[in-house]
Amino acid sequence: MKSFDVGDKVKYVRVRNIVRDQFVEFDFAIDDPRLYVELILPKATFKQFCINNSTVEMTEEQCRLVDEDAEKWRYGTDTLAATVRASDGQQDESDSATKNKIQNNVIPLHAKS
Repeated sequence: MKSFDVGDKVKYVRVRNIVRDQFVEFDFAIDDPRLYVELILPKATFKQFCINNSTVEMTEEQCRLVDEDAEKWRYGTDTLAATVRASDGQQDESDSATKNKIQNNVIPLHAKS
C-alpha cells in the first residue's frame, strides 16, 4: 500500500467503529481534521495504512470540533430542525420524536398555492 505525499501536512485518523472485529470504519483527514473522508478497511490493512501514512489520531479537542462542525452542517443555526432539536434538548437526529415534529412542520415541496 502506497502512502500519500502531501509534504509536511499532518494526516489524521479517527476510528468510528470496529465491525465484527474485522473492519475499521474511520475518518481520514489531511491538514484539517474537519475536512475528512469516511473509509472502511480490514483491520490489518488499516494498521498498514496508518503506518505507511504516518497518521496521527485526532485529539479529543479535535474530535469535539469536528462533531460541532458536523452538527452545524446537519442542523444549521436558523432552521426548523435546529430549533426543534434545541427546544427538546435532543442529542441524536435519529430520535423518532424529533423526526415526527420536523415532518409535521415541513411544508410539502409541491404544494399548490
